[in-house]
Amino acid sequence: MSKLIPHIRRLVPDQLISETSAATGENTQSVPMAYNQLIPCILHAILNLQPHKQAAFISLVHKTGALLPDQVNLTQLMTAEALNPYIHCGNDLISIIFGEKRNGVAQLIARTALMKPESADIILKILASIVTLCLSLETKLHQWQWTSIHEYIMQSEKAILEQLPEGFLTLMSTEHKPVSDKMSVKQLIMSHENTSQGKKWMVPLILAGLFGIGIWYWSMGCNSPKNETSNAQSTLDSAGASISSAADQAAAALSAKPDSSQGYVDADGNWILPSTEKTTLKLDNGVEMIVTKGSLEDRLYNFIKDPGSVAGKDMWFEFTDLRFKANKSVLSQDTCAQITHLITLLQAYPTMKIKIGAYTDNTGDSLANMKLSEKRAKFVYDQLIKGGVARSSFDVKPYEGYGSTEPLSDNTTAEGRAQNRRVAVNVRSK
Repeated sequence: MSKLIPHIRRLVPDQLISETSAATGENTQSVPMAYNQLIPCILHAILNLQPHKQAAFISLVHKTGALLPDQVNLTQLMTAEALNPYIHCGNDLISIIFGEKRNGVAQLIARTALMKPESADIILKILASIVTLCLSLETKLHQWQWTSIHEYIMQSEKAILEQLPEGFLTLMSTEHKPVSDKMSVKQLIMSHENTSQGKKWMVPLILAGLFGIGIWYWSMGCNSPKNETSNAQSTLDSAGASISSAADQAAAALSAKPDSSQGYVDADGNWILPSTEKTTLKLDNGVEMIVTKGSLEDRLYNFIKDPGSVAGKDMWFEFTDLRFKANKSVLSQDTCAQITHLITLLQAYPTMKIKIGAYTDNTGDSLANMKLSEKRAKFVYDQLIKGGVARSSFDVKPYEGYGSTEPLSDNTTAEGRAQNRRVAVNVRSK
């Protein structure tokens, strides 16, 4: 019989349990209980992956294996600091195996281990990272593919089923109606293209415009003397240039943001951007807002109004004026204007669904950073709810702390670290 479950348990040493306890504020009895209950949950979910998810899983395992140094000893990675570079791998695993059930899993473990759901979710991230590392190392050593990994875990199937917490199988069998995986992949690709190439979405519009002009030109050509052909061609070229110019301007409006090179770090370590020119946003419900050009509100509004923009898990918009006290989840001064504006936007466009994400730099304890980012994300979420935003305007998991896992800038400088300490809005659908 495989010793996979005991092996993974040995990869959660007392030091990591103590660090987790200190970061989450949970006692040292609840934390190991949560770890132990989540191990069979994760393994069971991997065993029962649908065929269309298996390719994503094996890709994640191979990519994680490539990150591991040769001759690595996993036990040396089992501290908060050493695990930090791999937390995003665990997060990806959770998305693959649990999807929209993630919240439910965290709540189930929170009830059984007597802790807060956000603490259970942090432990889920850490343990998912450990399981990913464990399977990635085996895969790297033996050059496994999906079938071999599945057979390896299947050796522990009996122990997995025996140790699943009560209610887990019921939770996983509950029907829900997520967006189809094909649509998710399509949205992800379109979202990436929209992000990286700016105006690519305008191509169909440009082609349609040129086609219409081409029809006009053809009809005119059939009834005009040949000496007018050059004039018609000139008109066509001019019209095409005008459409391309319009596309450039529309793309620039969507992607515009303040020049981060002009910012500075305040006393609490926040990155402060200069106040640029103002612009007026005219919302569909008749409300008008005066905001800073290139700010969160301005960029989000342009995204909403752009018929070619595609929402998805990679479509993030950073707050540009939200200042927290150093190492705390309360604001350093009255900088709630952007929160107020976001409330107004969400109320004007109630079909939009968002998620709040918060991040830190990489200094200090990584688990403490994860907890701080979770608290800051929750603070913003709570403010939006208090301001009258409907809970239906949020994703299944309405907020999340990502710690230092997704830096925007270089963590070796004070300016870079300040830019990495941020809160952002993810548009899941519109």
